[in-house]
Amino acid sequence: MPFKSKAQMRRFFAMEERGELPEGKAEEWAAETPNIKTLPERKKRSEKTAQAAYLRGYYRALTGR
Repeated sequence: MPFKSKAQMRRFFAMEERGELPEGKAEEWAAETPNIKTLPERKKRSEKTAQAAYLRGYYRALTGR
C-alpha cells in the first residue's frame, strides 16, 4: 500500500525502527509509492471525518467517557 503523506512515511519508518512493524514493511510501502517527492506533508481530513471527530469529542465531554 503506498504512502499518502510524508508524515505517514516518517511515522512508519519510526515504528519499524522501534519494532512495532515487521522489518522491511516501511521500505515495501515506499517502493509502492509512485513519487515520494510529490506527497503532501500531511493529508487533510475529509469533512465527514472531521465532523465525526468533533462529535466524538462533544459526546465524551457530555458523558465523561
